[in-house]
Amino acid sequence: MNAVLQRAWKSRITPGRLALAINITVVVANSALLPPQEAYAAPAPSMHYSVPAGSLEQGLLAIARQSQQTISFNPTLVAPYQAKPISGNFTVEQAILRQLQGTPLSVTTTANGTLTIDAVTTAVPAAATSELQAAKDSGQTLPAITVSGAADQSEDATVYNPSTSSSATRTNLALQDTAQSVQVVSRKLIEDRQAVSVEDALRNAGGVTTQGGNRGINSINIRGFNVMSGSTDGMSNPNSSVNGSATGYSNIDGIERVEVLKGPQAVLAGNSSPAGSVNVVRKAPTADPLHTIKFETSKYGEVKTAIDLGGPLNDDKTFQYRLNASTMHADNSFPDFNGKRADYIAPVLAWVTDKTKFKVGAEFSTGRTSGPAATLYNNGRIQRLPVYRLGDKDNHFAGNAKTAYYELNQDLSDDWSFNSKATYLDNTMNYRIHETYAAYPDGSLVTHELANKQDLNAISLQNDIRGKIDMGPITHNILVGYDYQHSKTTSWDLYSGRISTTGNYNDPDSLSFPDIPDPTFKSYKTTQDQKGLILQDQIDFWQKLHLQLSAKRAEWTSQTNVFYSPTRTKTSFSDETKWIPSYGVSYDITPEVTVYANLLNSFATVGTVNTLTGKPLAPSTGKSKEAGFKFNLLDDNLTITTAVFHIVQDNVAVYNIAGDAVGAQGRETKGFDFDLNGQILPGWNISTSYTFAQPKDPDTSELTGYKTKVTAQPKHSGSIWSTYELQDGRLRGLGAGIGVEAASDTVNGSTGNYFKMGGWAQTDASVFYHQPKYTVTLGVKNIFDRDLYYYSTTATYIGVKPGRTARLSVTYSF
Repeated sequence: MNAVLQRAWKSRITPGRLALAINITVVVANSALLPPQEAYAAPAPSMHYSVPAGSLEQGLLAIARQSQQTISFNPTLVAPYQAKPISGNFTVEQAILRQLQGTPLSVTTTANGTLTIDAVTTAVPAAATSELQAAKDSGQTLPAITVSGAADQSEDATVYNPSTSSSATRTNLALQDTAQSVQVVSRKLIEDRQAVSVEDALRNAGGVTTQGGNRGINSINIRGFNVMSGSTDGMSNPNSSVNGSATGYSNIDGIERVEVLKGPQAVLAGNSSPAGSVNVVRKAPTADPLHTIKFETSKYGEVKTAIDLGGPLNDDKTFQYRLNASTMHADNSFPDFNGKRADYIAPVLAWVTDKTKFKVGAEFSTGRTSGPAATLYNNGRIQRLPVYRLGDKDNHFAGNAKTAYYELNQDLSDDWSFNSKATYLDNTMNYRIHETYAAYPDGSLVTHELANKQDLNAISLQNDIRGKIDMGPITHNILVGYDYQHSKTTSWDLYSGRISTTGNYNDPDSLSFPDIPDPTFKSYKTTQDQKGLILQDQIDFWQKLHLQLSAKRAEWTSQTNVFYSPTRTKTSFSDETKWIPSYGVSYDITPEVTVYANLLNSFATVGTVNTLTGKPLAPSTGKSKEAGFKFNLLDDNLTITTAVFHIVQDNVAVYNIAGDAVGAQGRETKGFDFDLNGQILPGWNISTSYTFAQPKDPDTSELTGYKTKVTAQPKHSGSIWSTYELQDGRLRGLGAGIGVEAASDTVNGSTGNYFKMGGWAQTDASVFYHQPKYTVTLGVKNIFDRDLYYYSTTATYIGVKPGRTARLSVTYSF
């Protein structure tokens, strides 16, 4: 037996040495009989594992024996945790990650190549921390090994229910301990469902609905309220705030996960609505080589090619990189528009040491999206048209965005760190749309020319100091931070768009549209600044009771210049300062069941002047009360979150009979959520959600002269997606998925022209074949080819979703 194996095995079976061990290194005995160059040969990328329940130490030993790979870990570090039973085909890292799910531990490859179990947070036993530090001080190292197989095997790549999120509290807190409903759409779920955009990925999130705008930009709602703000890597993203849409986020090929934070997020996001927020997490550099190419083709001639490359740039793996790039082109778009295209590239570099993590990256994207497929409400019903197009075939949106960013995490001591992020954004959006101006019962269509160019420049900065203070049974996790955001938006329009009769919408061949000129009239310019001081304390009592207290002193200033004509300009100012608190509490009834409650607040500058007083309207505020349970079942393979909520919004701008802007109470919504994600049995994954939301708007008939109705909000909505993959036999890796998204009926339209849209359901399905080097997926969306519509606030534009669409995806790792 060689010296390495003797030391590892002796430390494994000798109790005295086990207590004082720096690390345990486990090597299957027969590897000692191989020549040195073969003893550490790369294993097969995937194999079958069968590990029973028990201690985490025993589970890791079982994986080491079955994989014939070396795994290094500190016995005191893993002693408090239990192993989950696993059975199925995985890479060694996937098997280990399943064992570690729900613990503050991760698997990494160290500078000398050792596959090592380490802590991802500071919440580890004090004895383990001291022993790990002793190991570093002694200078002892383990023999180098090579680990191959699938790289970048994070939770997001392997499960439907990742266990942590850093966006809700800015710290890497377990979702089980987070006193808030947060739903994570992992990369595995994104890829299994063949999501082509952030909006598409959000179909898996409970309480999220999509509303179509009459100019083709869809907006996102959560629990009945429009999402006003979003973030990327936890950093406020002003580009995602435009109309509350999902178009301003990163390309789906550069996204690791999508997080839906339900309820007000003013402490984190600043200017925001009571709805909540959507945070996307970019793909990050990797310590292990990653080389993947993806090819997709779909209906209407769409072809997309994407690459995902990553790995170390030097021997000790302190310099790492990631490069994501894709190009997409389609000759045509649903239903018969001229084509679309998208090009995207996102390089990022990282420098990683024991004390410092620094990454710098950029994103460049250009694209053209075809005009919106649409119909209208006329003659007492939603019109079924021969072709769902009310504009010209060349109507389109075009965008060009450039982003640069950095992120720094610097350890100041064992328990304290300094963290800094910054993002610069330069975005230009153009659109050319023939908007429906009037539609008559006989089918005559009158359109209005719309052309717009909008430039957005923004810089965002986020700094904080985080630390932990132990006081016996009480632990304080403190964060003190400062945020700053500056943005400038300039918009150009047509000074006077032409109105013209363009034909009959029942006869697509009769439609004829004039060309739309370039916009040259500067219509408005807005400059906004947001500053915020954040104070946060997460207090743990006996590791069972968790308090999350935070407050933000927020300052908003803005100046808007509206150009009504070349000679008439109006300038308005807004300056607001407010302390915004948020409170949360959770209690671990058992290790598997947690009860929680929170009180969250929102604050949004209105930017509207009260016409009667000449003064700006007071900011809109919102308050949310939420309580629920979180369950970690089947050894943390399945997670459930239930929540009841009550949200009230105040001081929303409305207009009286004379057209004067006045303030009125906003919407009130009551309801509950149910989210279930994870693995029921080996190979059987599921993601399902259900939301009951009952919004109520105040009666403003005395003030406005008309009674309003709640529009575009279903009382019941839900989705389910489930896949099963064969785990054994000659067809191992073959699987199928099926999903349904559905909602109850809604009221749509606007005052004086409300209409009802019936309930609906969309069914999707796929078949796939997973192998260590490649994956082939054939999916079909809207498999029954139903006419499905976006919710709308106008009868003259109702967005139409695509019919039956097949998509073939092939991914190859090399």
